[in-house]
Amino acid sequence: MPEATVRKRMERFRKHMRARWARYSGLGGAVLAIVLLLWARGRDEHVSSPRPSYVAPPPETPAEHATRLRRDAKTACDASDFVTCRARLDDARALDPDGEATPEVRQLRDVVRKATGDAGP
Repeated sequence: MPEATVRKRMERFRKHMRARWARYSGLGGAVLAIVLLLWARGRDEHVSSPRPSYVAPPPETPAEHATRLRRDAKTACDASDFVTCRARLDDARALDPDGEATPEVRQLRDVVRKATGDAGP
């Protein structure tokens, strides 16, 4: 295609666009606004109320806490850490005095007494 023909066509195109740019941009803007509005509406329908990703466990009762302390005491005794074992057993007794009567706790108390050479409670 000759260069003069390309220039003439480009000139006619520019003239055409100068005369109609407002109409074309207004139409494009309206279409863009409708698309954005529909997108936003569809997005809002799928948004639900935020849910917590973590739910706190119910608070521990004193008896449950004492049971956990006694388990920790057994672990400490098994590891020959008799000071920690006695401390956990004493803490558990303060929370749940009735738990001292169980055979497991009596056995742990005996192990601590023999290991430390203490008469203890």
